Amino acid sequence: MPVTSLSLGYAWRTLSVVSLASVLTGLGGSAVNVALPAIARHTGADATAAGWILLGFQLTTTVLTVPACLARRQAT
Repeated sequence: MPVTSLSLGYAWRTLSVVSLASVLTGLGGSAVNVALPAIARHTGADATAAGWILLGFQLTTTVLTVPACLARRQAT
């Protein structure tokens, strides 16, 4: 299949969206790590519960990312 400008444009758009999502996910994880002591104080959580708060955020981010990847594979 020859590479056309339309398919090349679609590839760049896909790369841009995936790259932006990766950067925003990293920023979100960093923000939760920085805010974790304040979150733990506000909720009265101990160190173990604070770890679960962070794990819950990371799992949610991962679970929401996987369907997007699977949808991309089915589209091709």
